[in-house]
Amino acid sequence: MKVENGYSEKLSSCGKFLLKANYLNGKFHGFCAFHNLDGTIRDNGTFNNGLKDGYFETFWNDKGGLKITGTYENDIKVGKFSHYDSYSKLTEEKYFI
Repeated sequence: MKVENGYSEKLSSCGKFLLKANYLNGKFHGFCAFHNLDGTIRDNGTFNNGLKDGYFETFWNDKGGLKITGTYENDIKVGKFSHYDSYSKLTEEKYFI
């Protein structure tokens, strides 16, 4: 069942979190967290009316460390995006205007 407004959690058949999300008018709105099938965090960030809008983090599936961090405004990358290897060592920084 799709949530139109408010907070919702989706669980796997094993009872692990797949999604923790806020909705407004059926779209992601506010902080949302996306998980792998084993329940580990995959991505999290803030949405505004279905668009990425704020700080986001992406994590490595096998180790759980940071993979990419950066900020979006209206679904567009802005500012610094940092990329990390699977040992959480910074490997690259890109800047977006």
